[in-house]
Amino acid sequence: MSQRFWQVLHWIFLPLWVLGAALNMATIHGGFLTNYLSDLVFPPDFYIIMRGLHNHKIPRNLAWFAQTPERSFFGIWIVGVVSEVCQYYWPRGIFRGTFDPWDIASYTVGLVVCYLLDKRK
Repeated sequence: MSQRFWQVLHWIFLPLWVLGAALNMATIHGGFLTNYLSDLVFPPDFYIIMRGLHNHKIPRNLAWFAQTPERSFFGIWIVGVVSEVCQYYWPRGIFRGTFDPWDIASYTVGLVVCYLLDKRK
């Protein structure tokens, strides 16, 4: 995939993530938009940024994770799963919210798509 492809994808994902997060913070009940949109688009957007796919610049503090698509995928996925599981065991903790296994499915779907596209290089 070309750098231009990843740039377009990044600029599609970023406003969608902001929209989903803003609706959620405003406590607007928008169904899919507030429940899963951010979970679906943020992890793959962070994958694109972490791997430097959109600008060929890898953030220095993420260099170890960015070395391989697998490190990036599992690094982001584990953080998402841990935050979701923390909501189950510690609902008023640092990751406040309600445990929802569909959130984990959303993280996974978005990341798998980016991972597979990245591997097609």
